[in-house]
Amino acid sequence: MDAFPYELTSETAINLKYEYGGEYFTFSLYRDDRGWVLHPFDGILLRNQTMCALVAQELFKHKPFQVMLEKEGILFSDIRSTVNLENVNTPIAARNNREYRDNPADDLMEFVQQHSIEEVIDYECSLIGSRISFYRK
Repeated sequence: MDAFPYELTSETAINLKYEYGGEYFTFSLYRDDRGWVLHPFDGILLRNQTMCALVAQELFKHKPFQVMLEKEGILFSDIRSTVNLENVNTPIAARNNREYRDNPADDLMEFVQQHSIEEVIDYECSLIGSRISFYRK
């Protein structure tokens, strides 16, 4: 069985190691307001964008990584990367092109139109409550 070392450092952060080409590379998977972000920590990956993209692409295909995501309740569609996995000639930026929309305000308007003012306020209060409890820990 293929061991896949990872460590839950908090509810919103996971450190993981991935073996590629006989070397271990360290990544951080953390949650921000827009979902989960995968970020490399090794200098070799940060200096060489092409190598970084190759390792990250293989990581996403790695079955133990996929199982870890499932165990932690993380969907592939919720993950963005600080590494551009499509075109290594463009600058590195945190993004997920699959979820890119021309106007994010459209999502907000759709949400507001489908919910009552009380539901919107309850939703916002629950978000604030979860952030307060997170920062108190």
